[in-house]
Amino acid sequence: MLTASDLLPGAYISTPLTDPYVPIDQELKGEQAKPSSPEGCHELRLDALTGLSKVPLSAMLFQPYGAAGSGVQYTQMVVHDSNAVARQVTSTETCADRWLTDSRGRNTARRVTPLPEPSSMPDSARVFLWHTWQDDAGSVERRIDGYALVGNMGMHLFATSSGEIEIKEFESVFRKAVNRFAEASSGR
Repeated sequence: MLTASDLLPGAYISTPLTDPYVPIDQELKGEQAKPSSPEGCHELRLDALTGLSKVPLSAMLFQPYGAAGSGVQYTQMVVHDSNAVARQVTSTETCADRWLTDSRGRNTARRVTPLPEPSSMPDSARVFLWHTWQDDAGSVERRIDGYALVGNMGMHLFATSSGEIEIKEFESVFRKAVNRFAEASSGR
């Protein structure tokens, strides 16, 4: 796992999520209550979220010091099943540019744009840029997701912000996260 010092030194605090399944369960409940469209997306998202909810995982939250809600927040999840993460990647790719219900029950139009993979990464690393428009509030949440698969393990790192997210900064943090994850997964 990353540590707060892997980010901007002195700028972040880290907190382990005592129940890392809460965000997954919230998103799963939203998907069950109001299925994503068009046809086929609902089943893919259910499969991906249900798969994540049934495997061992751990998660760490990194929040910036300062005013609550300002800056970029990072969440790292380590999943003990690479297939569960692969299904999440497939769901993300297939259900790009779709309507769905977010974890707060809001109708959301999501646009997903793949980014070039950062240099010096394992072959299994994938990076996506998400722009999410929240329909009923009129607000925009930006999100960048990075996925990595190593052996039978998977990792998901994402950054969220109501403002801009510096892609180069995310790439730097993602590279550190993937390298630490790859070392830990291979037992080095």
